[in-house]
Amino acid sequence: MRLLVQNETSNTNLNKFGSPTPVNLYGGLIAGKMVYDVSGNVWRHSVSVLTIMNGFKMDPLYDDFSLPTIDGFHNHILGGSWISLGNLANVNARYGFRRHFYQYAGIRYVDSENSFHKRYYRALNRDLEVKAIALDTYKAFDKVWHAGLLSVKNFPLHIAEVCITAALKYKTGLDTALDAGCGPGRTAIELSGTFKQVMAYDYSNGFVELMNAKKKEKNILNLVTFQGDSHNQKKICNDKMFDLILGCNLIDRLHSPQEWLIQSKAMLNKKGILVISSPYTWLKEHTPVNKWIGGIKKNGENYFTLDGLKEILSPELELYETIRIPFVIPDPDGTYQYTYSNCTIFGAVK
Repeated sequence: MRLLVQNETSNTNLNKFGSPTPVNLYGGLIAGKMVYDVSGNVWRHSVSVLTIMNGFKMDPLYDDFSLPTIDGFHNHILGGSWISLGNLANVNARYGFRRHFYQYAGIRYVDSENSFHKRYYRALNRDLEVKAIALDTYKAFDKVWHAGLLSVKNFPLHIAEVCITAALKYKTGLDTALDAGCGPGRTAIELSGTFKQVMAYDYSNGFVELMNAKKKEKNILNLVTFQGDSHNQKKICNDKMFDLILGCNLIDRLHSPQEWLIQSKAMLNKKGILVISSPYTWLKEHTPVNKWIGGIKKNGENYFTLDGLKEILSPELELYETIRIPFVIPDPDGTYQYTYSNCTIFGAVK
């Protein structure tokens, strides 16, 4: 709009007042009519969200600035304010802030007859590409620094290495592996380099599509991917048996983790192993409290998730070993969560 305005005056660069001014004090002409408050004075939130354009790539050395702002929640703010100087007051300036950003010098409300959500989805229909950018950035960072975020090894890669090491250590066989709740598929892709056939599924079809794109790109022929619910694992896997079954960051996000555990132990080959990795963050939003397998009191005593796993998986399986695996979760605000996933390896009773 500013490019259309003629004879514009604005309250920017501190060239008028050191504070907001009345909405009808400064403006310019568009088609002979006066339009006010188009630039300067106060910032204006646009309905347009920051998104990616064709050819966009993350710089692995500077991912903390751009990546968090293409999450669908950061809108363009336009026009500058009375305190905007230099680039901030430039007609082409584009800055992105979340819609709850309140540090304005002032706010102007404009009523629209259009639904915000309709305009939002028209403007941004690139969820899959944003996920891909995020995944590629995570992988690129690992390649550059030989480590993941905060120098912690890339978590999906680390899990794959733990699985492969355990399979060799316990002589499970390397024919078939299953990655339940596989997410974007990095671990499954790594496993496909060791096992003859890997099956991987996730409840999110978006993650499955992303994994399929990576499969095609890397020409991986021994990885079978599909969308599915972990509670129906036996059925969706057509009663297939496996040398390795992995459930990573899964059990504390299931409605009934016991169902998945019982099905999984029945789907292992004679020497197969079940690898379960989880931070044990039980939440009633995901799992009803009466179905938590740990983090509760039982007979007046603390009952830990490891206790629940042992009870549910016995007598067929026993605990082989436990490993604490660190991982880092990048948050949209540029901070990081540093935590641990408790990895347990179960196998047939010896």
